Amino acid sequence: MFIKQADLFWNLGHEFVKKVMDKVEKETFEDGHLIFSEGDPATCFYMLIKGHVKLRAGQSGISVFTASRAGESFGWSSLVARDAYSASAECMAPTTVIKIHRNVLDEIISAYPSDGLVFMKRLAGLLGQRLLRSYEMMSSSMDAGRQPSLGTGQVLEAAAEE
Repeated sequence: MFIKQADLFWNLGHEFVKKVMDKVEKETFEDGHLIFSEGDPATCFYMLIKGHVKLRAGQSGISVFTASRAGESFGWSSLVARDAYSASAECMAPTTVIKIHRNVLDEIISAYPSDGLVFMKRLAGLLGQRLLRSYEMMSSSMDAGRQPSLGTGQVLEAAAEE
């Protein structure tokens, strides 16, 4: 995968993308591998090349995001001045990613401020989309919990018509 195809890097300056590409590391993991755990120091940002990575948060390990498309990113905590990852990233299939260390990307963004600004705006948009998706999931589960049922999983007709 060429990194420029990823949404965060789309149409950014050639030199900016080249500097990033020169610094990324490609890693391959087996199914079940934990790339990082919630609370670990947030040192790297990742982009999926192939595979399936599930992000889980909290003691219950609730799934908050799944990266399954080439170019999807995770490990954003490393880019927004968080000291620790906010979720755990587990491979759900054999997975290949590219990773870039936080301090390296910070240096590149500082050297190319115009492209860095666009990159960070896109990152903010991506995080906003994930936040909205989380709100929708919470809302759906709360609405489902309010539906009266017969104990069989079926919703009462009178409640369904309201």
